[in-house]
Amino acid sequence: MARELLEVVAKSNEEEQIRGHAEQLLKEIRLYEDAKRNGGRLVVDSEPVLTSGPNSTKAPETDPSVYLREVLRTPGEGETQSQGTLVKIECEPKGIVFVVQTANGLLRLRTATFEDISITTYDPKVAGEITCGARKPENVVIVCYLPNGVLKSIEFVPADFKLK
Repeated sequence: MARELLEVVAKSNEEEQIRGHAEQLLKEIRLYEDAKRNGGRLVVDSEPVLTSGPNSTKAPETDPSVYLREVLRTPGEGETQSQGTLVKIECEPKGIVFVVQTANGLLRLRTATFEDISITTYDPKVAGEITCGARKPENVVIVCYLPNGVLKSIEFVPADFKLK
């Protein structure tokens, strides 16, 4: 799933730095997959590096969320970044409120329009237009917001993603 998203970003019209980062992450995924196929041996420049066995140093377990954490939007000055579940979007006369359930409680983050925030999806199950109302199904998201509750960005991530 992550591979497909990174391939889309690597071939997109995004900034060169973002495309380059996506390409680097794709290379790291290929190395990881090659090591798994080679029975725990990571081959670097034709020299096998043993990652398992009685006389080897075991490589640290790869956290599948690490690659996605690297491409998430970096919070701006004064912003808080948090993971939660988008439960609904309320469209009101004075703006839009994103209701996000986090481990610490319910966040009600507001924006004047959808165009005022950065919206990105890294979950292939989330596609199309975002509309007001309850989310069915609810989506795991990473949000960046200001202390006054103004939403700056929302990124849709796979259900098993961990921000840390």
